[in-house]
Amino acid sequence: MGPWRVVVVSDSHLTARVANTDRNWTAALRHIESAEPDLVVHVGDISMDGARDPGDLRDGRAQMDKVPAPWRAIPGNHDVGDTISAYVDSDEFVTADRVGRWRDLFGPDRWTVDLGRWRLIGVNAQLFGSGLPAEAEQWDFIENELGRLPGAQRRLLLVSHKPLAASGAELEVAPPYRFVPSPARDRLWKAAQAAGVHAVLSGHVHQARVLEVDGITQLWAPTTWAVLPETMQRTVGTKRCGVMQLELPDDGPLVHQVVEPDGMAQLVISEEVPYPPPH
Repeated sequence: MGPWRVVVVSDSHLTARVANTDRNWTAALRHIESAEPDLVVHVGDISMDGARDPGDLRDGRAQMDKVPAPWRAIPGNHDVGDTISAYVDSDEFVTADRVGRWRDLFGPDRWTVDLGRWRLIGVNAQLFGSGLPAEAEQWDFIENELGRLPGAQRRLLLVSHKPLAASGAELEVAPPYRFVPSPARDRLWKAAQAAGVHAVLSGHVHQARVLEVDGITQLWAPTTWAVLPETMQRTVGTKRCGVMQLELPDDGPLVHQVVEPDGMAQLVISEEVPYPPPH
């Protein structure tokens, strides 16, 4: 069987409060319909500010209901709040209530999906370092899933809103909210290496990028909405709106491609394309 086709969408920032946020989402939906994937994965920030405005989260769910294929989603910082740190305002922190609202609308914030020999493991990156009971529960889930089957029997794809790895030099200078925070990042990376994870799929940065770190492919999905100008974020990948397509063969290498669907505008955040906080 296979290869299994997966369309990855990210950072859609949907809301009925801001004009045209559904413009590129509509183009993504048309592309999904024509691509006929086995699965659609949204890697977070479905909503513009669902963490603080439940209406935005409901808008995001209504738009996900239009996806013409089976789908799964994990939350981003705009959906449930951000990692608790000195670099994030306290009203943006992830909370149990915010995670609960997500679960009520979208289902579990951590999950597994099997496609042939592939197992996709979705996690809620916003919980890392939170100290919430859900974080400890998620660590049990991760360690159980990563240790369940030897790599020869299962091919593993870890799905996280925030990227997990890059070079040591890049991690040192990156904004602290860009990657999964340390020490959780180190713990998760070691577990991924020990389990033989093939690839890590993420979003969050509004840039498409593929890099290899210690034999594990890092796949950064582009935004379906708008990219950030250089004044807000330097270029580390490709600043283009689009989707990522994966082919997951039961045997052979994973194939990835960034696609700019017909009708998808290349928007840059500006006064004309406002970007309410958080990050």
